[in-house]
Amino acid sequence: MRSTVERQLRDKQIARLTHARELLVCMPEYVASLVEPESALEKKRLLEADLLELRLNKERGVLVQPHEIRAGLATMAVILRKAGDALGRQFGPEAQLILVEALEDAVEPVCKAIDESTMEGGKGHEL
Repeated sequence: MRSTVERQLRDKQIARLTHARELLVCMPEYVASLVEPESALEKKRLLEADLLELRLNKERGVLVQPHEIRAGLATMAVILRKAGDALGRQFGPEAQLILVEALEDAVEPVCKAIDESTMEGGKGHEL
Protein backbone atom coordinates (compact mmCIF):
# COMPACT_ATOMS: atom_id res chain seq x y z
CA MET A 1 0.00 0.00 0.00
CA ARG A 2 2.83 2.37 0.80
CA SER A 3 4.31 1.94 -2.66
CA THR A 4 0.91 2.74 -4.20
CA VAL A 5 0.72 5.99 -2.25
CA GLU A 6 4.30 6.85 -3.17
CA ARG A 7 3.57 6.04 -6.82
CA GLN A 8 0.46 8.25 -6.80
CA LEU A 9 2.42 11.07 -5.19
CA ARG A 10 5.22 10.64 -7.69
CA ASP A 11 2.76 10.62 -10.64
CA LYS A 12 1.10 13.80 -9.38
CA GLN A 13 4.47 15.50 -8.94
CA ILE A 14 5.59 14.47 -12.42
CA ALA A 15 2.35 15.88 -13.88
CA ARG A 16 2.97 19.17 -12.04
CA LEU A 17 6.53 19.35 -13.34
CA THR A 18 5.39 18.63 -16.89
CA HIS A 19 2.81 21.40 -16.75
CA ALA A 20 5.34 23.78 -15.17
CA ARG A 21 7.69 23.12 -18.08
CA GLU A 22 4.90 23.80 -20.58
CA LEU A 23 4.14 27.05 -18.78
CA LEU A 24 7.76 28.13 -19.01
CA VAL A 25 7.72 27.52 -22.77
CA CYS A 26 4.65 29.78 -23.17
CA MET A 27 5.93 32.53 -20.87
CA PRO A 28 7.65 34.73 -23.54
CA GLU A 29 4.41 35.01 -25.56
CA TYR A 30 2.50 35.96 -22.42
CA VAL A 31 5.00 38.65 -21.48
CA ALA A 32 4.92 40.02 -25.03
CA SER A 33 1.13 40.31 -24.86
CA LEU A 34 1.48 42.59 -21.81
CA VAL A 35 4.05 44.88 -23.40
CA GLU A 36 1.79 46.49 -26.02
CA PRO A 37 -1.55 47.37 -24.41
CA GLU A 38 -3.48 50.19 -26.09
CA SER A 39 -3.47 52.37 -23.01
CA ALA A 40 -2.36 52.53 -19.41
CA LEU A 41 -5.92 51.78 -18.35
CA GLU A 42 -5.95 48.65 -20.51
CA LYS A 43 -2.63 47.58 -19.04
CA LYS A 44 -3.98 48.07 -15.53
CA ARG A 45 -7.09 46.05 -16.39
CA LEU A 46 -4.97 43.22 -17.80
CA LEU A 47 -2.71 43.15 -14.74
CA GLU A 48 -5.69 43.12 -12.37
CA ALA A 49 -7.24 40.26 -14.34
CA ASP A 50 -3.94 38.35 -14.18
CA LEU A 51 -3.72 38.91 -10.43
CA LEU A 52 -7.28 37.68 -9.97
CA GLU A 53 -6.51 34.61 -12.09
CA LEU A 54 -3.43 33.85 -9.96
CA ARG A 55 -5.49 34.15 -6.77
CA LEU A 56 -8.21 31.87 -8.16
CA ASN A 57 -5.67 29.30 -9.30
CA LYS A 58 -4.03 29.36 -5.88
CA GLU A 59 -7.40 28.85 -4.18
CA ARG A 60 -8.25 26.02 -6.58
CA GLY A 61 -4.96 24.34 -5.83
CA VAL A 62 -3.67 24.50 -9.39
CA LEU A 63 -0.86 26.99 -8.76
CA VAL A 64 2.40 25.41 -7.72
CA GLN A 65 5.00 27.49 -5.96
CA PRO A 66 8.65 26.86 -6.87
CA HIS A 67 9.40 25.56 -3.36
CA GLU A 68 6.64 22.95 -3.83
CA ILE A 69 8.24 21.76 -7.06
CA ARG A 70 11.60 21.52 -5.32
CA ALA A 71 10.01 19.54 -2.47
CA GLY A 72 8.50 17.16 -5.00
CA LEU A 73 11.85 16.74 -6.69
CA ALA A 74 13.47 16.06 -3.33
CA THR A 75 10.89 13.36 -2.58
CA MET A 76 11.48 11.76 -5.96
CA ALA A 77 15.24 11.94 -5.43
CA VAL A 78 14.98 10.12 -2.09
CA ILE A 79 12.94 7.33 -3.68
CA LEU A 80 15.33 6.99 -6.61
CA ARG A 81 18.40 7.11 -4.37
CA LYS A 82 16.99 4.23 -2.33
CA ALA A 83 16.49 2.35 -5.59
CA GLY A 84 20.10 3.21 -6.49
CA ASP A 85 21.32 1.80 -3.20
CA ALA A 86 19.46 -1.44 -3.92
CA LEU A 87 20.94 -1.56 -7.42
CA GLY A 88 24.39 -0.98 -5.96
CA ARG A 89 24.00 -3.87 -3.53
CA GLN A 90 22.63 -6.23 -6.16
CA PHE A 91 24.61 -5.26 -9.28
CA GLY A 92 27.56 -3.23 -8.03
CA PRO A 93 28.51 0.44 -7.75
CA GLU A 94 28.49 0.99 -11.52
CA ALA A 95 24.75 0.30 -11.69
CA GLN A 96 24.15 2.67 -8.79
CA LEU A 97 26.25 5.37 -10.44
CA ILE A 98 24.20 5.15 -13.64
CA LEU A 99 21.00 5.86 -11.71
CA VAL A 100 22.56 8.68 -9.64
CA GLU A 101 23.86 10.42 -12.77
CA ALA A 102 20.49 10.04 -14.52
CA LEU A 103 18.77 11.54 -11.47
CA GLU A 104 21.09 14.53 -11.48
CA ASP A 105 20.62 15.02 -15.23
CA ALA A 106 16.84 14.93 -14.84
CA VAL A 107 16.57 17.29 -11.87
CA GLU A 108 19.11 19.91 -12.92
CA PRO A 109 17.19 21.44 -15.88
CA VAL A 110 13.98 21.64 -13.85
CA CYS A 111 15.73 23.45 -11.00
CA LYS A 112 17.41 25.78 -13.48
CA ALA A 113 14.06 26.59 -15.11
CA ILE A 114 12.52 27.29 -11.70
CA ASP A 115 15.43 29.56 -10.75
CA GLU A 116 15.17 31.48 -14.03
CA SER A 117 11.42 31.85 -13.69
CA THR A 118 11.74 33.04 -10.10
CA MET A 119 14.43 35.56 -11.03
CA GLU A 120 12.15 36.93 -13.78
CA GLY A 121 9.43 37.60 -11.22
CA GLY A 122 7.47 34.37 -11.54
CA LYS A 123 5.19 33.71 -8.61
CA GLY A 124 4.36 30.09 -9.34
CA HIS A 125 3.46 27.58 -12.00
CA GLU A 126 0.05 26.29 -12.97
CA LEU A 127 -0.60 22.58 -12.91
